[in-house]
Amino acid sequence: ALAPLSTRDGVESTKVVCFARVGDFIRLSPSKLSSVSSIIATELLGVRVLGIIGTDGPTRTLRFILMQKEVTPSGYIGNAVRETISPMPSFISVETTSQYGDDDDDCRVKALLNAVRNASQLLNAGSLPNEREAAKQAFFGTGICKRSPLEGQGKAHYNLQEGISDIGDDFSCELSFSGFIFSIIDSSPTELAVLSLHDARIEASWNSAGKEYARSRIVVGWFQLDNHCPNSVYSVAMRPRLKAYGIHESKGVAEPAKEAFTADKPFLELMVDLAPSHRTGIVSLTAGASLHDVEIFLDLAFILRMQRFLLSLQDHIMDATGNASHGFVDSEEAWELPNIEQLIKQKTTGKTISQVQSMMYFKRLTILPCKVKLSVAPVRALT
Repeated sequence: ALAPLSTRDGVESTKVVCFARVGDFIRLSPSKLSSVSSIIATELLGVRVLGIIGTDGPTRTLRFILMQKEVTPSGYIGNAVRETISPMPSFISVETTSQYGDDDDDCRVKALLNAVRNASQLLNAGSLPNEREAAKQAFFGTGICKRSPLEGQGKAHYNLQEGISDIGDDFSCELSFSGFIFSIIDSSPTELAVLSLHDARIEASWNSAGKEYARSRIVVGWFQLDNHCPNSVYSVAMRPRLKAYGIHESKGVAEPAKEAFTADKPFLELMVDLAPSHRTGIVSLTAGASLHDVEIFLDLAFILRMQRFLLSLQDHIMDATGNASHGFVDSEEAWELPNIEQLIKQKTTGKTISQVQSMMYFKRLTILPCKVKLSVAPVRALT
């Protein structure tokens, strides 16, 4: 409404809009207010207040903006008719109207006259956008509807000459790799394992102004970890679980062999979507993961050698950073897990975990089920 709902102008100018439907809009006519004079009402025939439902990240917003409207002869006739018709008796109770004192009425009248004066000046100066441009600014939050960085400090920003700011550029990136091979070698040197990744793809799309969803997708077609320890029971430590391929009984012909390092579906598929930027700085995250059925083959020799390799790698990193306290590999003391809270504080430039968590909102996290086949070899002497 254009006036408090406790007043007659407020009741008569009330319009209802649904927040559930993005793009719904309403138009309010200041010239129909009975509290303004006929001269002012005539000046306001070319002004409308446009309210449109938009989005600000994961939330709905209702933005209002003044727009310029073409004045038709019917508008002048309608104003003249409203002046001649005697006002209908108000149904607002006396108790409701009496709760506002004379000072409150004077403040409201002054605020209304000031707003009317500003709207008239903007209309005469040609600073008001047309309906199409006003709807665009209100829906995307650009132009006059763009928030100023000073607003968070309590300083309002109303620069009509700012114009329509760019709603952002769309970017898309796609990377495709046939495969990667990583060889894990200890200090002996001896090759402990070989990690193979095949048919890897990375896709990402985002908007520079944060007006659209930022989407990313990581796909790994094949993942295999080979055990190269001497005299190992299993030559493969981890790989996708393949379907058994038999022989057709009717024809007695074997099925064609599948191409190497391929499966019926990708080994890993990870998707992360970030909602459009929100004025509060809260990031709305939607994530999903799909994992292929896995086969894991373990033996004690492989576990111990990989553990020693990782501990020696940690020793090397701590020596390089100057944080080494003692050697993890040769020490028999119990070593603690990394301090996750301290790491997060360092990465977020002094922010605490509670502050980081308050700026992140998990809208949805979906992990599809998978089957894991685990095979453990009998213990053998480490030679």
